[in-house]
Amino acid sequence: VLIQEQAPEVFASFAISYDQGHQGLQLHTDDSIYTINLCLQSSAKGNEVVFNEMISVDPIEDFALIHSGKIPHHTNELTEGERVNIVFWFK
Repeated sequence: VLIQEQAPEVFASFAISYDQGHQGLQLHTDDSIYTINLCLQSSAKGNEVVFNEMISVDPIEDFALIHSGKIPHHTNELTEGERVNIVFWFK
């Protein structure tokens, strides 16, 4: 029996820019099934994305971070430079 699931669709998308001194984002979940966070520009030091207080991911220019929106995560303070991302939420 072949079961076809409906592919998730983009629910929301937005561009975001962080400058030096950005204090980071508090622990949260996204309003999505999947999140794609595409780093367009980064000269940043700090501002890592931290999942469940265990896994820390450094945003890398021209790479995307894909994760479940239901996993709790936060970002650390941006201590130097800037970062520009486009975020896509899928439902």
